[in-house]
Amino acid sequence: MIAIILLVLALVHDFMPEIRLLMDLTPAHRAELLTMIRSNGIRDLIFMLLLVGVMNAIPCLSNAVICVFVGLCYGPWIGLLVNWAGNILGKIVPSPPCYCTSNSPIILSKARFWTA
Repeated sequence: MIAIILLVLALVHDFMPEIRLLMDLTPAHRAELLTMIRSNGIRDLIFMLLLVGVMNAIPCLSNAVICVFVGLCYGPWIGLLVNWAGNILGKIVPSPPCYCTSNSPIILSKARFWTA
């Protein structure tokens, strides 16, 4: 959870000009906002890839909003690759243990063998 907070803070810091422009959006600022959002570099791409992966690794946490934002920032093809790689990265990372009782942690993949 701390990793998600740090990644979101880093992205908010990098996207602060876009956020400020979005808060005061007028039709004249719309083209400027799209240009600013699509001019992000490799550093932001790596942050978003990690954020998609970390959010996918945590059960019951949806990363749909982040995936749409990645598609908006990098276009359909690069956005698809970043989302795809992030989702694969999130599935490779082991899930945290599931605590069914206060003193018996079990791994999610072995939960079917646990009986009460």
